[in-house]
Amino acid sequence: MKNPTLLEEIKYFIREYRKWWLIPLISVFVIFGLLVALAQFAPVVSPFIYTLF
Repeated sequence: MKNPTLLEEIKYFIREYRKWWLIPLISVFVIFGLLVALAQFAPVVSPFIYTLF
């Protein structure tokens, strides 16, 4: 039997247990993570990102 990936497990959990409120929460965490990664790896962009917070 194939082991499910993390994304497949999250999709299954949200669908099976009807936890639809998790979708916006996970989306916000992903967006913030991408912003932090962008600020760390692109120093030219970081002053503009820090003004958002």
